[in-house]
Amino acid sequence: MNVNIKVTLTDDERNTMFRRLTGKSTKGMVSRADVNAWVKEKLERFLTVGSPTTEPVEEIEPINIDDFTTQDIEDVMKRNELLQSRVNRLQFLLDTK
Repeated sequence: MNVNIKVTLTDDERNTMFRRLTGKSTKGMVSRADVNAWVKEKLERFLTVGSPTTEPVEEIEPINIDDFTTQDIEDVMKRNELLQSRVNRLQFLLDTK
């Protein structure tokens, strides 16, 4: 299937994309070919990187909440928040490459 998508980029947006794609701090303009290659790469990663619908789901044994203290639960919540912030940062770094 061929898909035609119209994207309008300002000169500032083209310059920002050029700097992010090349890692250079100098001014430059991203080309149409560069944008096409970037879109294709993002689409390929989207279609091939594991997702909850394509990977087998591991069964989790039920737990009894009464076995945990309030402190245990607070500790797990803090660790989850830390892990989520790390995941968000890594995703940001991947998205801007």
